[in-house]
Amino acid sequence: MNQPLTIWTDLPLAGNERAAEMLTRGVADHTLVRGEKALAGADVAFGHPDVPALMHAEKLRWVHISSAGYTPYDRPEVWAALKARGVAFTNSSSVFDEACAEHLLAMMLGLNRLLPPCVERQQTAHAWPEKSIRGGMRLLRGQSAILYGFGAIARRLARMLAPFEMEVVG
Repeated sequence: MNQPLTIWTDLPLAGNERAAEMLTRGVADHTLVRGEKALAGADVAFGHPDVPALMHAEKLRWVHISSAGYTPYDRPEVWAALKARGVAFTNSSSVFDEACAEHLLAMMLGLNRLLPPCVERQQTAHAWPEKSIRGGMRLLRGQSAILYGFGAIARRLARMLAPFEMEVVG
């Protein structure tokens, strides 16, 4: 059997007993620790560790960010420090690809159809000023979308955009 690991997390699970119980059960053979100082003795970091603390956590072998985005860590000095110690770095983009792509599609549709001002007018004047609204509305069909980066979320969004016959560049 492998050696038990020390797994650090900062996931805010208070109030979500089901998620807390799943995490606790999932790491039952290992030690789960919390707190910024505990990161220094961890083998695995799961969540969003503080960047300076991460760079000085000599025992770490794997960092998994619990979100798709990793902007705070996307710096040459962070990559160099992790690479020098052989630390694996992963994120959760595949976990959130469906939800994020749906959100992006909803925003694209809503903004093209001018939903924010339409909702505002319905909540206030209860009016539908066709001439001032309709002329600014656009269809997605035939438009182009440029997706900067083509990870799991962008690939899923591209598949969702296919019925709109858009030109999608990733």
